[in-house]
Amino acid sequence: MTATDLFRAFQFTQLTLSRNLDDVTEEESLVVPEGSENSINWLLGHVLAARAQLLRLLGAESGWSEDQILLYSPENRERFAREPMAISRLKSALDDSQRAIEAALRDFEPRLSESTGRKPLFGEGETVLHRLLFLACHEAYHAGQIGLTRRLLGKPGQF
Repeated sequence: MTATDLFRAFQFTQLTLSRNLDDVTEEESLVVPEGSENSINWLLGHVLAARAQLLRLLGAESGWSEDQILLYSPENRERFAREPMAISRLKSALDDSQRAIEAALRDFEPRLSESTGRKPLFGEGETVLHRLLFLACHEAYHAGQIGLTRRLLGKPGQF
């Protein structure tokens, strides 16, 4: 698997997220509809927090502070409820992170087989490639949740 192959996964979720977020207002982004556990704002921030960690893994600048990453972690939901980031800021960060991921993957490709030092869910040792594949699946999962949440808000589906 090449960096280009990996990037294709992130391109698909970028397209999915962009379409599903296009007409979501600030107010709508903060609603947790019945049948859902999270708002679109929290889900997008959580994706961006994971992207920030991905970029750090690749040795690139993430554009997010540790405090911003923690704001969108599951254990900080009360803090998030008090001080969410604006959806417009998150949408902009999504586009910025996509460009950063493409550049970082291209530069990092020769090192994809390096160990992360983490114990993986499967197998003996986790490589950077394994971690990136996990993060791509994680992102796709949450992109699907955003699509479902927009439908629960009464908006039409985008795919």
